Amino acid sequence: MITAGERRILRKLAGESAEIGGSALMDRRRKRWRRLNDLEAAGDEPLLLIYPEGSWREIDRHLPLECTGEIARSFELSLRRDLYHHHNFGDDFVINDWFETPYFVSDTGWGVEVEKRHSEVETGSWKAVPPLKNLAEDLKKLHFRELSHDRALTSQWFETAQETFGDLLPVRQRSDFFWSAGLTREVIDLVGLEEFMLLMFDDPANLHRLMRFLTEDQRNYMRQLEKLGIVATNNAASHIGSGGPGFTSALPEFDGSGRHTFRERWGLLESQETVGVSPGMFGEFIWPYQKELAAEFGLLYYGCCEAVEGRFEYIRQAENLRAISVSPWSDVRKCAGLYGTDYVLYRKPNPGHICVEFCEDSIRATIRETLEAAAGCNLAIIAKDLHTVSGDMSRYGRWSRIVREEIAAVSR
Repeated sequence: MITAGERRILRKLAGESAEIGGSALMDRRRKRWRRLNDLEAAGDEPLLLIYPEGSWREIDRHLPLECTGEIARSFELSLRRDLYHHHNFGDDFVINDWFETPYFVSDTGWGVEVEKRHSEVETGSWKAVPPLKNLAEDLKKLHFRELSHDRALTSQWFETAQETFGDLLPVRQRSDFFWSAGLTREVIDLVGLEEFMLLMFDDPANLHRLMRFLTEDQRNYMRQLEKLGIVATNNAASHIGSGGPGFTSALPEFDGSGRHTFRERWGLLESQETVGVSPGMFGEFIWPYQKELAAEFGLLYYGCCEAVEGRFEYIRQAENLRAISVSPWSDVRKCAGLYGTDYVLYRKPNPGHICVEFCEDSIRATIRETLEAAAGCNLAIIAKDLHTVSGDMSRYGRWSRIVREEIAAVSR
């Protein structure tokens, strides 16, 4: 239940969000992101975007969260984060002129338990304890995940938002369900990273069996979501892969309906865990399965933290490839030469220059290199993998100011 006090708080925030979301500024930004993703922004001033990710833990402590109920507090947090981002970061972030509530879905798993051992540090690392010890035998234990949709809980959240502030800010339902269909993270959960590498040499036949199983499981997972009628498009301010929002004329507009298919959505593929694998091994054990899943989406974004350019001979085979990650470990000049104006280049500078010790000289040098190398490309610059601001809430705004100064200098 939403209390009267919580209702007043949420309505005030929803009203402010609706005003900003419907503003001329947001409309201009939507058009610019759509132009970029439609490959019409070659040579335009690059768009900027900041994804605070783990650093929200620090920022949230400075937000005046007042609601105490679970649902009300979740709504409040979502609204306040968007508004804080808009007022403080200085990037090209888009606030929707609607509010989204999720579909609540669970699955049975694959029939084996993946144990994760965490460090004692709250935000520290973890290691999976792989359940498949003898792949030839243990493959028999696996079964496809079966989904269930908690319609009552989904309706409760939607109706609560609608009744609380739907007259001010329209409410729509949407979930992404999974981040990547790249498969290799799942392989590592099941057999371990070192074993994954060794299997390529020691037991390639059964590794191919595992990759086939996971490919068919992912395809089956997507078909189940479509049958449940809860697949909405992500052609709006939704975060696409490790890049920017998904605005594009090439896919159906987001209309709040769940009666869509994954071929009307953006998809992400990546294999950042296998950076130590040769292009040939990638082409033998990973890409054939990823290529099948690439065809399940309308448009494809490829890559995250890995340097994708060494695998470009394979990923370019995806006919729907539209956007590519240019990570901190990529050679931006090589990427610009390879990708040209045929794809969107989502350039991610080194997050350490922002998160650990704010290093203005390094930020400027990276941005200058990017602007010079990718001049004439469809370019966006994304600050992500940001898991701390080291207690300094001003860093993201400072980063945007510095980047815009460098862009202005090049324009002159």
